[in-house]
Amino acid sequence: MLNGVTEASGAMLDPAEIAALLAPVAAEEKLALGVSGGNDSLGLMLLVHDWCRQLGRGPEIHVFSVDHGLRAEAADECAWVAAIARRLGFQHQTLVWEGDKPVSGIQAAARAARYRLMGRAMEKHGIGVLLVAHHRQDQAETLLMRLAHGSGPDGLCGMGRWSEVAGTRIFRPLLNVDPAQLRERVAAAGLVGVADPSNADRAFERVRWRSKLDELAPMGLDGERLGRFGYRMGRVRDALEFYSGELFAQIVTLDHFGVARVALPAFLRLPAEMQIRILGRMLVRVTGGQSRISLSGLERLVEAIMARGGDGKFARTAGGAQVLFYRGCLLVHAEPGRREPPETVLEGPGEMLWDQRFAVRNRGQERIVISPDYPVSRCLFERLAGEGFAAPMGALKRVPRLLDGEGKLVGIGGHVLRVGLECRFAPVARGEACGQWAP
Repeated sequence: MLNGVTEASGAMLDPAEIAALLAPVAAEEKLALGVSGGNDSLGLMLLVHDWCRQLGRGPEIHVFSVDHGLRAEAADECAWVAAIARRLGFQHQTLVWEGDKPVSGIQAAARAARYRLMGRAMEKHGIGVLLVAHHRQDQAETLLMRLAHGSGPDGLCGMGRWSEVAGTRIFRPLLNVDPAQLRERVAAAGLVGVADPSNADRAFERVRWRSKLDELAPMGLDGERLGRFGYRMGRVRDALEFYSGELFAQIVTLDHFGVARVALPAFLRLPAEMQIRILGRMLVRVTGGQSRISLSGLERLVEAIMARGGDGKFARTAGGAQVLFYRGCLLVHAEPGRREPPETVLEGPGEMLWDQRFAVRNRGQERIVISPDYPVSRCLFERLAGEGFAAPMGALKRVPRLLDGEGKLVGIGGHVLRVGLECRFAPVARGEACGQWAP
């Protein structure tokens, strides 16, 4: 067993192995399957059928096929999958990617369109999980690609069994299954999977790495060995994320105005990996998950901070945020003047999330205007707040100003002057693991 998943190889999967692979979704009332018609996805559909028969009454299965409009044969292939799915007792729907297609990056665009279309269909049918047929060889290719791109420990975990793409929750039950076993199951059903010519087109990086796997396997880098490496790197990632999260809670403070700070001495004595992860979390928090910085960018930023050693001035813009030394602390706040949200109005009682960072709630009947650019000087702010502000004024330039119906300032950031009005820094992050950043 590997991380609770049967390490399958050789003969076709037996009922116990199939049950172990699909156990995490056994409680779902409905499941979606992404099936293109290739051996892998057909194999997944047949295994799910075997599993449902074994259960006696399994989840309601919806099969989605996507016609990307890139090949003339695609419509017929989707119809062929539909016939098989219905014969198995599953519901089927063909989804069509309409509109203009990009000239470059077509595989990435097609993947995004596929998940977007299936996500919408799942929402319509009340389905919470999409099963896809990524297997051991796909995982090996992913690991090799990420290694070549310079990924760190998080990227070298490979694909996770669970993930979320474009708001769609995805489960990959076959990540440690040999694709030969899927081909055997398809052949046993008297079927021959669709061959997509793009899977042999060496213009695509993944195809080039696929051809290299045959050369690497005799040297010990086969799919099974690479998969085990990814699993072990996942353990490293989980440990680093756990302890960096604990450390973040201990040494980083977040104020009511979206400023994150850590005492410079505390930051400087951390191991480099912890510095990278703590700083990455700070960037994600202050930008409400909108930070886009690569691992190499974070590494360079930490190196620059360490080169200063806490002495003198330091100010950099990175990942949509300002990073600077200020009064013995490392401060991070949203970059001023960058993609300011429009003015928003709460007409009486209501609530909203402003700029993915500030939760605003109006309990009164009065109209409240949330403005990004009402001018506030340090003197005015400190007079209204009745206290000093321990950050440069640039930190307030991406903070909401709350105005009443007469245009009077009644709040800025987490400091409000009106009963029944609330505003708090509550960033919505897309995930804080470094693996969410580009390599």
